[in-house]
Amino acid sequence: MRLKLKYGAPVIALLITAACDVAAETTLIPESLSLPQAVEQALAQYPTVRIAEAEVERAGAARGEALAAWLPSLTFTAAATRYEEQMPATPIHGFTPATMPAFNDALGQYGLTVGYTVFDGGSRRGKTRSARSRLEMARASSTDARQQLIAGVINAYLAVLSGREILGAHDHRLAAMQAELARAEQFFAQEKAAKVEILRVQATLAAAEAERERAQAKLTVAEKNLASLTGADPLSASRVRLLPVSMLETTVDDAGLLYSTALSANSGIEQARRRLAAANADVTTAKGARLPSVKLSGNWLDQGDFDGNRVDEWNVGATLAFPLFAGGAIKHRIGQTRAVRRLAEEQLRLAEIAVQREIDQVLARLVETRSRTASLARAVETYAEVARIEQLLVKTGGGTQTDYLDAEAELVTVRAGLAEARHAVIAARVELARLTGELDEQWISRHVENKP
Repeated sequence: MRLKLKYGAPVIALLITAACDVAAETTLIPESLSLPQAVEQALAQYPTVRIAEAEVERAGAARGEALAAWLPSLTFTAAATRYEEQMPATPIHGFTPATMPAFNDALGQYGLTVGYTVFDGGSRRGKTRSARSRLEMARASSTDARQQLIAGVINAYLAVLSGREILGAHDHRLAAMQAELARAEQFFAQEKAAKVEILRVQATLAAAEAERERAQAKLTVAEKNLASLTGADPLSASRVRLLPVSMLETTVDDAGLLYSTALSANSGIEQARRRLAAANADVTTAKGARLPSVKLSGNWLDQGDFDGNRVDEWNVGATLAFPLFAGGAIKHRIGQTRAVRRLAEEQLRLAEIAVQREIDQVLARLVETRSRTASLARAVETYAEVARIEQLLVKTGGGTQTDYLDAEAELVTVRAGLAEARHAVIAARVELARLTGELDEQWISRHVENKP
């Protein structure tokens, strides 16, 4: 036992040290997340994509059901019946003693029935086209759900990056305020400064801390939003290191080319277009109810009792049905489908107008954010130099404390604006890609760069 304790203590200490090193390493080097990884995680688990995929599956099954109407049907039936009084065990085909069947109170039958619709006035064709259009509409909706999610993840990712940059700017300001407070307290102690300088810095410091807390709260919301989209633990969202992003290129095509691309590839417009096609098919289906239908059928039956008195026989036939009067139901059904078609036509026009309007808005925003980014980048350099000079002047007694505090406040403001403007350029490019139907994982890899 002593030998075990003698060598056990160092081993335990070594294990504890190793565990502490691992914990320290985990704390110092948090998990990193790139933008493509965030998008991949979101697409793999977020409910909107799963819902859209289920809708595609449902629409595909509905189309298969519509196609099945073009094939013949084959049905097997079997029945066993017990009667209060005895019944003929087999069909009666005559009324002579030689043709009289046996009687029994327990009868059974089974058989096969074949049916085929030769003509139904175009209803099958209309239903098939409608189901196919709805399947394509579901696929366009699924594409739209994926693009919406990708755009949402990118915006959430950029919001976290912006929030962290803004928080860093506030931390820089607080550090500068703490240094200025220490200087003012030192000069006051040496009777080289008035008490009001300390009070002024303390008031500015308190305001800066309040602004930092507001920025921290906004960042926390952004981090949890990104975590919910990617399926990560919201409690550890603040410890995940995000890789900075930049656009590989920011030039875009002219508005006319963007319009034409969007009209042919935008998922929202494609949904409206397929909805119109389905409405046209529904009109055809409704009109088919006015025309006659022709159906062929055939039956083979084996029937009798369970004592061996059985007979099998067959029959074939054709049925012609022609609607003569339905109280106006067919006319009103056609009227409903035509109204739905008009609605779908206007929805398509509205979708095209809305996409063109959104493209114009994004292009204007892109121009504005590019110009704003360039201006704010110059402003950051200028205000940083102004703050540095004002700080030197305060230390040498040639400037005022108020000017220095104002310069630091302005520097934080322009740094925050620059962080948001840079990411707004990327967000605008992403929105253009979504509107033109180009936004997917490959688009991100071609246009957005993650900087380690």
